[in-house]
Amino acid sequence: MARSDVRPSTVVPSVDPAADPGAETTAAPAPETATQPRGPSDTSEVRASGPHIRGLDGIRAIAVIGVLGFHAGARGFGGGLLGVDIFFVLSGFLITSLLLDEWSESGTVSFRRFYERRARRLLPGLFLLLLLVAAYAQWFAETDTLSTLRGDALATLLYVANWRFIFSGQSYFVHFGPPSPLLHTWSLAVEEQFYLVWPAVALFIMRRRGRRGLGVAAAIFMVASTVLTTVLLHQGVSVSRLYYGTDTRTQELMAGAVLAVVAPAIARNAHTNAQAHANAQAHANARAQTLRWPIRLLGGLGALFLLWALHSVSGQGNFLYEGGFLLVGVAAAAVVLLVVVEPRAMLSRFLGWSVLGYIGRISYGLYLYHYPIFLMIDNQHSGLSGSALLVVRLSVTLAAAVVSYHFIEMPIRRRKVKVLKARGALLIALPVCVAVVVTAIVLATLPAPAPAPSAAAVRRGLFALPRTRPADLVDGRDVRTLLLGDSLALTLGEGLHIDANRWGVSLDNQGKIGCDLDPDSTVNIEGSITKAAQGCANWPQTWRGLIDRLNPDVVEVLLGRWEVSDRIINGKWTEIGQPAWDDLYAAELAEAIRILSSRGAHVVIFTLPYITQTTEAPNGTPWDINQPVRTNEYNAVVRRVVARFPGRAEVIDLNRLLDPAGTYTSYLDGVRVRNPDDEHISVLGGELLRPLVLPTLERLGLAHEASRLHR
Repeated sequence: MARSDVRPSTVVPSVDPAADPGAETTAAPAPETATQPRGPSDTSEVRASGPHIRGLDGIRAIAVIGVLGFHAGARGFGGGLLGVDIFFVLSGFLITSLLLDEWSESGTVSFRRFYERRARRLLPGLFLLLLLVAAYAQWFAETDTLSTLRGDALATLLYVANWRFIFSGQSYFVHFGPPSPLLHTWSLAVEEQFYLVWPAVALFIMRRRGRRGLGVAAAIFMVASTVLTTVLLHQGVSVSRLYYGTDTRTQELMAGAVLAVVAPAIARNAHTNAQAHANAQAHANARAQTLRWPIRLLGGLGALFLLWALHSVSGQGNFLYEGGFLLVGVAAAAVVLLVVVEPRAMLSRFLGWSVLGYIGRISYGLYLYHYPIFLMIDNQHSGLSGSALLVVRLSVTLAAAVVSYHFIEMPIRRRKVKVLKARGALLIALPVCVAVVVTAIVLATLPAPAPAPSAAAVRRGLFALPRTRPADLVDGRDVRTLLLGDSLALTLGEGLHIDANRWGVSLDNQGKIGCDLDPDSTVNIEGSITKAAQGCANWPQTWRGLIDRLNPDVVEVLLGRWEVSDRIINGKWTEIGQPAWDDLYAAELAEAIRILSSRGAHVVIFTLPYITQTTEAPNGTPWDINQPVRTNEYNAVVRRVVARFPGRAEVIDLNRLLDPAGTYTSYLDGVRVRNPDDEHISVLGGELLRPLVLPTLERLGLAHEASRLHR
């Protein structure tokens, strides 16, 4: 490439911007553009090519406030998760601008300096986060989550957390068990993968096609990512895969990269050259004024769109995955362009407010530490909820971010730590720090010994096997039972089926995760508006086929976890206990009983036990679906429906068996009968229920079992 292709940029970062939350944002001035003085955050790494643009820190502040508000469940932040998308745009813009600046000056990019700055900027905070998570694992995590947490921590350290969450099925939107305190690090992984790949790709393109070629390539990548996201959505790919994927989120990073390429030309045309001829100057002034107003208009519209999105957009609807991510990226890019090119505009001055600027500078720490802190300071551990809980969470997060920024991050970044000043010190310190962090994580997540049944339970014979099989069974054959329902049924069956033949019963466990008898409805499940669970999408046909194929003697059904959620019926939000939903569900349950008993099997409907869950609403209150009153209303509907089928259906009161005191119970006779998520039934719980449930199933299935023998 000829050196004439290398042009000095007009709006480029003059500092290692890190492009992650909390990175400093500095740019070379546009010609005759009013600029802010260089602030105290500038370091020895800052070249003298431009001033600090405070408005970019303000944009980062708005983004991190949105994320914190979303995770805290604050009213008005329903789309606050899109703060991450704003970070992505800033990352693409700042990193690409930095690469363009260095290439314009030298014709190349120093990867060694680039990645050393990344390490100094990103790793201190990341190591502190992982040590905080080690403390969380030691004192707060449930025993059965430790191995998962260990894997999450190692994936975070390697910056592949987003793919870890995709392949392990950890959803960002709905959590029925305790969420990972590292769930938010998926975005750090996406950005780090961008840092690793984009500099080499950008340099390769610039050497062959120059700045314009880089802009065209970034635009192509942006459109390709948008199209890929839409195609995957319509192929039925999960929302979590689309939300976490590096390939599907590249569109926002590339929106920032495109802006980095075109911003200098826009800035040159928006400002006049003071040394131009008088006539040319007048023409340039008119042209600049003509261009400035569209920039201000687009920036204002972009800001309004982002405010609406941060308030209203759901991560589970189709909007984001059918071009919505790109719209958010373009809107954020419009605001960035305004701040860089028109710093005197009203919006730019607001975003340059010193308070927002400081929040933006410490936003990396705010983002890193807030999620595990929010999980540790919850209602269960603090007794707080609502605004009081929010204030405490934010105060602790702010304190952690301030201490981290001033005493850890910036000293290391500015090379003020003596041990890191020596040549090659970073190469020695890095593996030592990694070893310390990995050791802390491994030690904190060592598995605890498996619990054993209590002496009281053993004395009562709850785990003892019958000495003889029931004498009333013909020719020693088992009563064949079929268990249907949701994840509670699935986990109940894991314990019930162990040695069930000693009670004369065989159990076919066909429980499905997310089984709902009204799968076409829209529900509000733990704050997320989504389609009802699809585990039993075509249950009438599926269940009829099972009955025809298996011809069981008894069919047991355990449902209710999805049925107690709010849902839209006849265009209105309803809940269990209201006539519209009660009547509809009663009709569906009655139809299920008719199908399941069509060949003579006796149907057993289990009542729903009480649920607590280790998760709670972000504001510290229990989720609606965990309210005991909803469980009671659901069980009342079950009893009314079963009463319509005397001799064909019966209720087994699982609620009373698991919660004999009338409230949620984790332990019976010293036995942990629920999983650590305080929702699903443990294997030991299912085993404990065998002498209380299986004899009833054997008795109810005798008549049908005998009739099968004589056909």
